[in-house]
Amino acid sequence: CVCVCVCVCVAIEQVTGVKKWITGGCMADYFTTLCKTEDGFCMFLIERPAEDFSLDTKPIKVSYSAAAGTAYVIMDEVVVPPENLVGTPGQGFYQTMGNFNIERWQMGVFLACRRVASTSVMCLALSFRM
Repeated sequence: CVCVCVCVCVAIEQVTGVKKWITGGCMADYFTTLCKTEDGFCMFLIERPAEDFSLDTKPIKVSYSAAAGTAYVIMDEVVVPPENLVGTPGQGFYQTMGNFNIERWQMGVFLACRRVASTSVMCLALSFRM
């Protein structure tokens, strides 16, 4: 399981930072993380370490569903090897914004469909009253 953890961390070889409201964070084995480096913003794939607690998650109680695994993610000097760089150096911001565009578009389509369905059900119910 992979989750997107957008937090600006200063990364050279170790990542330290926190992020709240990460969907899937409780069960994720990998975290795609935006970090600021000498090359600009870079995206790294960070594996949850098995042997220590340098990357920890705490579940957040939410009103929708506990199955979403929403978490508070804590990274404390997580060692990130250079080969965990995703894409090219300095392109992490663009990768993150591209991901947000897809997520927001999908959310908009879902909400629009839900609104149309709700309106249709209401019209159908009103038509049977008369």
